[in-house]
Amino acid sequence: MEIVSLILQNAGYIVICETDGKLQFLKQQIIPDLIILDNSLGEEDGAVICSQLKQTEEVSAVPIIMISATPEVETIALKAGANAFLPKPFSMHQLLKIIEVHLKQKNPIVTG
Repeated sequence: MEIVSLILQNAGYIVICETDGKLQFLKQQIIPDLIILDNSLGEEDGAVICSQLKQTEEVSAVPIIMISATPEVETIALKAGANAFLPKPFSMHQLLKIIEVHLKQKNPIVTG
């Protein structure tokens, strides 16, 4: 996610990167305009986190783009409430295009 973060920053986005699935941005009362969520976050399951986020009032309307190297995760991600799914590997052009579809303003993006 470090490379994704750098590319997004270079594209003009403000990026907050979390790699552990602990959702620290919520504890800091940061409400992003978009969340990019990897299905594999070590001990955490991205689909479970996605579902939790969609049930959290403060961020329930925030678009979530889930990414995974496992294509079968797409169905799980969408059932969990993800707005979009991007299979790995993907090009930065693909990522930026899907972000543009779901994002109207350049405000904090959380990756993880």
